Amino acid sequence: MFKKFLKDILNPNTSTTIKQKETTRVKDKDFNKEKSKELFQQARDIFDSGDINKSIELIKKSNEYLVRSFAENEDEVKSASRFFGVNQEGYEAAKDIKIPIGGLTEVEIDLIHREVCWFALNGIKPDYVLMSFLMFKEYEWKEFEEELQRAKNSSSPEEYEIYYYIKNELKEQVNLLEYREKFYNLSLDARVLLSSYNAIARKRYLKAEKDVENFYHQRGATELKDAGYIHSTPNGLMIEFPVNEKKQVMFKKKKLETLMRHILTLTYRNRVYKIGKLDFKKNDIPNAVFLVNGMGGSTLCKTEAIPVKGAKEKDLQIHSIGCKCSFSFYGRPENLPEEEKEKYALR
Repeated sequence: MFKKFLKDILNPNTSTTIKQKETTRVKDKDFNKEKSKELFQQARDIFDSGDINKSIELIKKSNEYLVRSFAENEDEVKSASRFFGVNQEGYEAAKDIKIPIGGLTEVEIDLIHREVCWFALNGIKPDYVLMSFLMFKEYEWKEFEEELQRAKNSSSPEEYEIYYYIKNELKEQVNLLEYREKFYNLSLDARVLLSSYNAIARKRYLKAEKDVENFYHQRGATELKDAGYIHSTPNGLMIEFPVNEKKQVMFKKKKLETLMRHILTLTYRNRVYKIGKLDFKKNDIPNAVFLVNGMGGSTLCKTEAIPVKGAKEKDLQIHSIGCKCSFSFYGRPENLPEEEKEKYALR
């Protein structure tokens, strides 16, 4: 105490200096936060105009300001920067996504696809974005209904991935308009964040202090808190978009998850198709094939060897909903083991 007393006498402006530094620090953080928002909006505007490289440049700058709005030192800056990045490869893959549903206008589908690409560029998985657009909405998915009917008519429907929807088929349905209105009153950022934490009709807890801190720095987190979807509990920070009709909501959510897996698998196959076609053109491999191993999962699964020469993209689609068949390019099928040649009828 005596040392502190002497220090205060010898340095009468010490406490004032500390307060000034703290005020400056807070102002700097506020400035960084606002600058991040400004640059992020610019990045989005330029993204919509089609200049992806310039948009990426601005996203990176925005993320730098965002990190500095909460990091206390350079070590924290380095650590936090890992969570905020640009995923150009994810964006390139997202561009190939095709959304096979009806009941929405072409304008709505285009909007969803554009947002999927934007969030993919920012490191967010496409399935979270799709859920944030389609949850609680009615849409048509013809391929799903056809697969469901084939499975119902089969002698062993339990063999197929779609069996879940037969076993848990809803006899009565409640109008979910109330939840739809609440959900879509949230911004897209907030809806994507809810989806990414799988917190629709489920409680999600963050117990570690660092996890909580990282959560609140994400775009949309403050909005979710203000809307009443985030609570501090004895078990940690709880995130939940609550519903009463859990069985019905979870059924619809499960169907959306199936749709998203289907779309992403389609996208993966399309990429393999394009790479295979490119290899075929570049190299002297006239017998090259796409191999589909017939693992099963849908009512239409089968083992196939599709010649790359003359193959069209439509020839390489998923057999049907729930298809687990792996899909690969093989340049020289003559080098396959004999049992593989027999399996794929290549003899």
